[in-house]
Amino acid sequence: MDQFTYENSGVNTYLVYEIRKEDNVDSMALGMLTNNKIPGLAKTIFLQKDNSKFIKYDVSARVTLQDFFTGQVNKKRLIGAFKGIVDAFLAAEEYMLDTSSIILDLNLIFIDVSSYEVSMIMLPLVGESRTASDVSLFFRDLMYSIQSDVTEDCSHVAKILNYLNSSAYFSLAEFEKVLAEIKDGNVSAPVKPITQIPASNQHSLLGSSPAQQQIAIKQVPPVQAPVSSPAAVPPAVSTPPANAAKVAPPQANSHMVLPQKGPNGMAIPPKQAGANTNANAAPAVTPDGKDISLFYLLQHYNSDNAATYKAQKEAKKAAKANAKPAAAAPAQNKKGKDKKAANKAAAPVVPPVQGVQAVPGAPVAPLQTPVQQPAMNFQPAPVIGNFGETTVLGGGAAGETTVLSQANAASAQQPVNPWLIRIKTSERIAINKNPFRIGKEKSFVEYFIGDNTAVSRSHAVITSNAGSYFLKDTNSTNHTFVNGTMIQSGVEVPLKSGDRIKFANEEFEFKIG
Repeated sequence: MDQFTYENSGVNTYLVYEIRKEDNVDSMALGMLTNNKIPGLAKTIFLQKDNSKFIKYDVSARVTLQDFFTGQVNKKRLIGAFKGIVDAFLAAEEYMLDTSSIILDLNLIFIDVSSYEVSMIMLPLVGESRTASDVSLFFRDLMYSIQSDVTEDCSHVAKILNYLNSSAYFSLAEFEKVLAEIKDGNVSAPVKPITQIPASNQHSLLGSSPAQQQIAIKQVPPVQAPVSSPAAVPPAVSTPPANAAKVAPPQANSHMVLPQKGPNGMAIPPKQAGANTNANAAPAVTPDGKDISLFYLLQHYNSDNAATYKAQKEAKKAAKANAKPAAAAPAQNKKGKDKKAANKAAAPVVPPVQGVQAVPGAPVAPLQTPVQQPAMNFQPAPVIGNFGETTVLGGGAAGETTVLSQANAASAQQPVNPWLIRIKTSERIAINKNPFRIGKEKSFVEYFIGDNTAVSRSHAVITSNAGSYFLKDTNSTNHTFVNGTMIQSGVEVPLKSGDRIKFANEEFEFKIG
């Protein structure tokens, strides 16, 4: 892997490559790069200092393609970046440059977040050449590493993948036409179905052969479940087994009443229309000759059975009231006390048994007197505080355990919240995304600074990893400072709570918690 470093010089940011002794530089290509401004290729400067030679590329105010494609990527951003890369290859061909010298690395391709102007790095060294299929493979790998914006139509992803896999020969000119048609919303190119699907996408860009990168999207028409007409299903009666549970068959007509069966299997004829439904009529009985119970009513519910059950209940209530003797006046003893207390003491009191319904007239079995167990001499444990409040630790006796309340346990597990405090306005900005980008391009950054022209469109980015936070300057024009020291572009610098950060001349304080 070619070794590059960043260099900040004034308002410019350069990507620097130091030419090694074993490198074979293409002098003609280097002269073409340094003497011309080729669209899509980063402006190149050749510098020799003592015995060291350097090639410098101006990447000021541009972010890497890796940072550009972080998070959800919408159609406009994707098409703009892809078209910029294709245009860079086509421009290099017009200048008769070897396109195999263009580096296809997400961290070495730079792009303007507003205009989507791409700056690619061409390293004019004579070495192993890449074939055109590598470019196609690069785009295919990139498509699978990008997270598309789910809030919009993602059909452009399928169209690009279908084109990249529709032919063994990849043409930059044809691919540019496809991108232009997708951008304009008028795709006339035929889409060929592809049947091979990659088994895995864990390889790196340009790290495997094109045969392993066959990507497929097959358009499958929706399958509609057949809907059968009720008339087409003939009615069939099946005989259930002897041990099967009795389940009432579904009623085809809501006005049809199925006959009920008695215990002997004989059907009970339904009640004829016009029959006497008066409550004073003889109450109906169940097939076994008993009155209708609540359980029987629930199993064989209809309006007639409900009325009969109600009438029987009223009749039992009236009979019970008539059989009850008139209450006599309470007799007074010598001391003027009511004799009811004595009667109650004499008569055994039977507590009601849960789940058992008393039957009038049935003998009541005597209940056994529960055996009184001797009370155990347990001392209740003292309650320490209120478990709904905070308990002060360290105040109890040695050897005891203090119970933490749920509120304390929850607060101990709460995540740490990082913040940025803008010194000029005292604004408190929550860093609630990873990565968290700062700049004045509203459509790209998470925190938009629109009232300071010294801030770059994508000025810096804050990332988190395993609870630690890092700041990286994304090749800003006026640079980024931490505690008064300018940080190098493209290099992550650790942050701690209380650090002072300056984006150009806009000062912030970084806080955790």
